[in-house]
This record gives sequence, structure tokens and C-alpha cells, in this order.
Amino acid sequence: MIKLIIFDFDGTLADTKKLILENIIKTLGKFNYKLEKKFVDILGDNPIERFFEDIGLEKGLIGKAAKLVGDSYSKEYMNIKLCKGFKKLNDIDRKKVIVSNNNTHFIKAALDFAGVNFFNKIYGYDINPE
Repeated sequence: MIKLIIFDFDGTLADTKKLILENIIKTLGKFNYKLEKKFVDILGDNPIERFFEDIGLEKGLIGKAAKLVGDSYSKEYMNIKLCKGFKKLNDIDRKKVIVSNNNTHFIKAALDFAGVNFFNKIYGYDINPE
């Protein structure tokens, strides 16, 4: 019998790519850097710092750019679009957990804003499992 269902957040439960991409483009503009289209497809494959390395951003700017993106993105949790039928997951009578490379606080804020409280645990990149 199934006792636990594990979900990913970004790209599975919520469409976050457009929002993070907008924040990355805005941040890179502050450094007079333009994101080439060929790099959009690799977005989300690695942590943001690695993404900035892959696109060739100067090493000295990577930490600052990552912080700016994170700060800006974390304030936009109310703009997240949840997947179609998301709230029907509440009808599944099993433990439900989110495991994500997103920030736990951001995921919780987005779910709270959407009125969702049926996940037993949320593990983001910033949380160590108990």
C-alpha cells in the first residue's frame, strides 16, 4: 500500500519558470548583461549560482546576482500559478510531502497564499531533513 506521495514543486505543482526567468533577466540587466535564449532551456537544472557560472557571468558578481534574484523572487510568491487541479490533491488520503530545490519559505508562502495546507512536510534546498 502507498503510504507517502512525494511531489516536486517547480514545474510540477507550480509553474515558477516564467517568474524566476523574469527576475533573472531583471537582475542581469542591473549588471549590463543580457541573457541569451540558448541558456533559458537549462534554467532550473542547477542552483542559481551554477546557472550564472554556466552563462558566463563574472565570478565576482555571481553571489550578489544570486542574492538579488532570490530577494526579488521571494517577494512574488503570490504570482505563482499552481497546476490545474492542484487543490484536488487534498482528496488523496495519503501523506504528502514536497521536496524541492526551491526555498522552503517561498514554497510555504505560495501555498499559504493559495490557501493550501494539506502537505505534511516541505523540504526545500535550505532545510535539512529531520
